[in-house]
Amino acid sequence: GLNNLNDAVGNNNLIRGAGAETYSAGITKSISVRLDTNDNLRPTSNPDLTYPQLSLSFWMKSNSFSWIIINKKTGEVGQRGFQIRENPNSGQQGKIQVWTGGVGGSGYINCNKFIEDNVLHLVTVTAPIGGLTEVYVDGIVCGQGNTGTKGFQSAKVLDIGNRLYNGILDDFTLYKGLLTKREIINIFNQGNGLC
Repeated sequence: GLNNLNDAVGNNNLIRGAGAETYSAGITKSISVRLDTNDNLRPTSNPDLTYPQLSLSFWMKSNSFSWIIINKKTGEVGQRGFQIRENPNSGQQGKIQVWTGGVGGSGYINCNKFIEDNVLHLVTVTAPIGGLTEVYVDGIVCGQGNTGTKGFQSAKVLDIGNRLYNGILDDFTLYKGLLTKREIINIFNQGNGLC
């Protein structure tokens, strides 16, 4: 059924979007996940993120401040992993912020694209260890910064929604390797998470 998803603590209160969402170029999809601030999704096993180059992408739709969208950041010495959130700073709320990589990283990378507008947006992050992390919204680079020495690696469980996100998420995908700008634009134009 449409309301048959369990969250990370076993509650059956996640809702799959019953109506078709409209993506770029008029493409529609029939299934998405709507999370409120009490929900999060976790994979049954922690993904291996030890590759030197990784990318991730997902579609999101939100019309209110949601704080953390995806989290795999630990409090270890030198902190590791990654976090994607809406910027909590005054004057910047509703814009994406990304943290990656541990020692040598830039801290949070700020994106200048407003995403709290109740429209579906494709968010993509490419992160080579020790290289330049790029943040894209709807196929356009909107932020850059150093990845650091650990890339996306972290022992923390991957949390999608992190019990702090309020909105729709769809097509969360991790890629082994860096997506090219052309591949990111293709994902955006096709609206289906496939290059």
